[in-house]
Amino acid sequence: MSFDLPQIVDVTPSLDKAFSPTTVTSCPAGAATCPPSSVSTLTFTVTNTTDLQAKPDWTFTDNLPAGVRVAPTPNVGGTCTSTTGAALVRTAAPGSTSISVTGGDLALGQASCTVTVDVVSATPGTYTNDATNVTTNLVPPDPACADGRRPEHDPGPEGPPGRPPRRERPVHRERHRRRDRHRQHGNDGRYRHRSPGHRRGDGRPGPWRARHDVHGERDGCRGRPG
Repeated sequence: MSFDLPQIVDVTPSLDKAFSPTTVTSCPAGAATCPPSSVSTLTFTVTNTTDLQAKPDWTFTDNLPAGVRVAPTPNVGGTCTSTTGAALVRTAAPGSTSISVTGGDLALGQASCTVTVDVVSATPGTYTNDATNVTTNLVPPDPACADGRRPEHDPGPEGPPGRPPRRERPVHRERHRRRDRHRQHGNDGRYRHRSPGHRRGDGRPGPWRARHDVHGERDGCRGRPG
């Protein structure tokens, strides 16, 4: 018996993980429920090798990055099952900081399967979940990242946003300059406006007529100077 160029091929399935969405708002620690905008689904994908042979009894434990926890409603799901040997057990308790799966199987001809768990974070920041967080008998994953942001209505430790600086607010001065060229104060303190289109019979401009008073009233509408 002889061997010609023997090859040893690694047929260990690989583990990958990803957050979706990758950017969420924060959810306070200890909250009984979290708004949908604060929930990210962490998906673990177990991918078979090209031989597509059956791969039984794989396991993994993912220790979530500091600041990330399992959502109050974990919604554990996915397509992975157990076809032989130990039963499939997926552990992801609400509020816990780790997720574990045991007894997973890839059946003959099966390309991949998934395990999904909802996670949240109480602290804004960028979180990286990589191979250093995982203990597994699978090929470890590449990094997965998520960005937790403060909700828009939450002012944070800096306090509520102040009124924008005056230079940031739109100023329509030129329009008022053009308008004021046709104005003049009457003796009674009211703005008066000479209508260019109203002429006397002799061709001279018509009389000054009341248009605005000093309080900005116009045609019965207060606060709308024209």
